[in-house]
Amino acid sequence: MKFAICDDSPQQLIALEKILKEYLAQHDIIFQIDTFDNPNALLECHPQDYDAAILDVYMPDKNGIEVGKQIRKENPSIILIYISERLEFAPQGYEVSAFRYLMKDSLEKSFAPCMDAVLKMLHKKSAAYPIKTDMGLYWISPEHIIYVESNKRVVTFYVQDEEREYYSCYGKLSDVEEKLSPVGFLRIHKSFLVNMEFIQYMNNSHVTLKNHIELSLSKQNSNELLRTYCLWRGKL
Repeated sequence: MKFAICDDSPQQLIALEKILKEYLAQHDIIFQIDTFDNPNALLECHPQDYDAAILDVYMPDKNGIEVGKQIRKENPSIILIYISERLEFAPQGYEVSAFRYLMKDSLEKSFAPCMDAVLKMLHKKSAAYPIKTDMGLYWISPEHIIYVESNKRVVTFYVQDEEREYYSCYGKLSDVEEKLSPVGFLRIHKSFLVNMEFIQYMNNSHVTLKNHIELSLSKQNSNELLRTYCLWRGKL
């Protein structure tokens, strides 16, 4: 896990790094922590690579809220935690979807519960599939993906119980297959990867999904695909 800490106070920066290291070590987590005493240095250091950032609210050049807005543009899924001596800016944290707003005078009590929640969030995110679209990065739970279709260089994820019916991005269906096949997805055709949980009916020519969509089945591999699907059903 990669963390960034930004605070213009050297003493506070050392203290935050120490408490974070101790927490992560206690939980046997492999980590990387980068510290910054200047918000501009953080913004120039690939903020899209971090899982979470701990930001001081009051800094000379830019306050933490403004820094968070800029980081969020490059890394929509980052977890932002704010540290402050006053609650004055707490409501503005909603503008950047701040995960927590911690007071410096009670950090010893509030830090561990905050990090417990962060780990749960990161664990949930790690189980999701990232889809990078023109509108930003989305994390979709595989159980909500009905099927994936490839058309030339565009891969479209058709989903259930999400904000939209589908998400499209550039990529290769083979790359998606590599990541999703271990969790119950079957490549039934050169253009289709299907979540077997959503299969209603399957024969030698096509697959009917529970939402009544019909997809073509590879005739060349139909027997092997039927066998794979039957074996998977037998494990349920």
